[in-house]
Amino acid sequence: MANRTRSQYLLEAYFGTIWDQERIEMAAALLHLGRTGDDPSAIPALLYVLNSDKDSDLRLAIVELLHARRVREAVPDLAKALFDADGRVRSLAAEALAEYADPRLLASALPALLQALSDPATRDSAQAAVKTISGKSADKITPAERERLRIGDSAQAIWRERFAPPADGTGA
Repeated sequence: MANRTRSQYLLEAYFGTIWDQERIEMAAALLHLGRTGDDPSAIPALLYVLNSDKDSDLRLAIVELLHARRVREAVPDLAKALFDADGRVRSLAAEALAEYADPRLLASALPALLQALSDPATRDSAQAAVKTISGKSADKITPAERERLRIGDSAQAIWRERFAPPADGTGA
């Protein structure tokens, strides 16, 4: 109990309150810890709040923070945010994903990014992220590859199979 962080206490308080104002204050304190980087457990706590809170302004603030800090472990949660009820959250999540430069990091988000192409709020950024992963635009990904993604094959395995350079370094 003595080893608990401020973020853990705040997250417990966040879920322990029934009052919206107190919940927002706890989340604001978590956001502050996430911005300063003082508490490494703030990011996992914020990801939990992102996936569970009903307040779209709070979700947007969390996505803004994740975007600004380019938090690597946030990629799956940002991919999930591509389907948020609020268009602002969807759009910023797509923007955040598009700014990651590591295709291997983004590969797990490929199925969500391909789905996000149909949403005007996310289309352009999702297209950029797909291009980062595959090296080609989304319309160049074959229907067979899309179907494999749809039925649950690993996006990372598909990326390695189709787009990654050969392990022997020959480039062929």
